[in-house]
Amino acid sequence: MPIHQGEPVRNRTKLQRGDREDVFKKETLLASGIVDMVDLNGNVFWLNPNGADRRRLFLHADKLDVQIRVHL
Repeated sequence: MPIHQGEPVRNRTKLQRGDREDVFKKETLLASGIVDMVDLNGNVFWLNPNGADRRRLFLHADKLDVQIRVHL
């Protein structure tokens, strides 16, 4: 089980472009990266993953755990 180092995002409407986030599902890290875009309701957001991957779309309906990455 991974140790989460971030703070949970309870209200996704508060996500902002440029935020560094980690996205988990059932304790498994799916993606880390920088928020590119968020819809007004917080139901959809795009994340530019670290590395060579293309940006990814995440839906609120997917019941994901989104965390603001803590800078140490």
